[in-house]
Amino acid sequence: MLFWKGLPEDVPGWNDHSERKAHLDKLFDRLSLDTSGTISRGAGRVIVNGDLETLLDLPGVAREPLVDHGLQFIRRKSVSCVSYFIVNHSADPISAWTAIGSPCRSALLMDPMTARTGVPPIRWERGRVEVYLQMQPGETRVLRMFPDKRVDGLAWPTWEPSSELIAVKGTWRVQFVEGGPVLPNDFSTGRLACWTELGNEEARRFAGAARYSINVNLPNSNADGWFLDLGDVRESARVWVNDHPAGGWLLLVFLAILAFMMVGWFSQVAGESEGGKYNDRVDMSFRWSMSWFIFSEVMFFAAFFGALYYARAIAMPWLGDLDHKAFLWPDFSAVWPNVGPAGTVEAFQTIGPWPIPTINTALLLSSGVTLTIAHHALKDNKRASLILWMVLTIALGVLFLGLQAYEYAHAYGDLNLKLSSGVFGSTFFMLTGFHGFHVTVGAIMLMAVLGRIIRGHFTPERHFAFEGAAWYWHFVDVVWFGLYVVVYWL
Repeated sequence: MLFWKGLPEDVPGWNDHSERKAHLDKLFDRLSLDTSGTISRGAGRVIVNGDLETLLDLPGVAREPLVDHGLQFIRRKSVSCVSYFIVNHSADPISAWTAIGSPCRSALLMDPMTARTGVPPIRWERGRVEVYLQMQPGETRVLRMFPDKRVDGLAWPTWEPSSELIAVKGTWRVQFVEGGPVLPNDFSTGRLACWTELGNEEARRFAGAARYSINVNLPNSNADGWFLDLGDVRESARVWVNDHPAGGWLLLVFLAILAFMMVGWFSQVAGESEGGKYNDRVDMSFRWSMSWFIFSEVMFFAAFFGALYYARAIAMPWLGDLDHKAFLWPDFSAVWPNVGPAGTVEAFQTIGPWPIPTINTALLLSSGVTLTIAHHALKDNKRASLILWMVLTIALGVLFLGLQAYEYAHAYGDLNLKLSSGVFGSTFFMLTGFHGFHVTVGAIMLMAVLGRIIRGHFTPERHFAFEGAAWYWHFVDVVWFGLYVVVYWL
């Protein structure tokens, strides 16, 4: 056993801490280190040393040369192989022969993000096995080294440049697609940069989307493919495949993966709970986790309520004071709601509290009452009554969403009230839209709980999944009441 710098002074965790700490102290009282920091007992040794490399050399632990390339790893030895989880945390790509500390006859390389597998190139150099690794910053690989087994399969593809890098040079054509306040005229430039930096006054004030295009003549080459380096574009680029936008399809794919993971995870948690594997400590951890989650949601909505307050109580009077009216915006009137001082927002009408917002308020508050009645039915072990009140709660939530969808259609089609309708439109739709999303999530949670109730889950004493969903639903009720007063009445 190897200890770096010193023996442990305490035991981990608080369960039976005093007894385990006393046992540890009793064990150490029976041990005495010699001058080299070693304790020998039979065939075993306990070694304490402050120099990590010296400590690892004493029992013959092989140093991993992976770290010389800036790679980090976790190594695990099993019966048939040694497995490495390798990550490139450096800022530079890796493309080199990399020495591995474990000997092998063959190797298998896997990409955990794409499930791609293959046999990597390996060689023996200076008495050590080397594997050819190509990894971008942030990429991970799983490498399995087989000392006594030969692995056959498809070769892991490696990419080598067949010629010098080709700089994309020439004249870029910039075409403005959508946005405002007005679409600038298309122009050409020899420098690739954001349109706000290219000297065009109209483009400097433009916010929206533009298309950059250039023709590139590729040289004759037997290359298998070409890599196009666009630099650090992040979310400013849109993905197209064969002249069709692919972003929506990619979103659907990842949403399906997320739904699959969520269903699988919650199903496993429900099964473990019904199997009696959770004690009071786990129950407490669930309660604290849900409490902090709801607190984060409170702060989420606080940000949007704060934006609305700032726009109404600070920014609008400031834009309407004497200095700004006299020198910048003489026609601006500091009355809420407004279309802003620049005159770039189309006129719109607002939505009053009657009838739909008031009806929706009654629906959500009523759903809070029916959910509380359902909770009491669960604690009284009245299953039929519990299911009835749960169905009614979900129905009220779905009806709320239906009326809100109708309200949105009325706002866009009849009132010209849109997300682009200045600060009023943006805060109105962000607040009501995100609240509607939370109502949707809450309704899904209640449906999942209802399904478990129908299958006989929960007891009057242990039913936190129900309580957690109920907490979330009551939080949604409270947010709506504040939104109803601040947005529709004030």
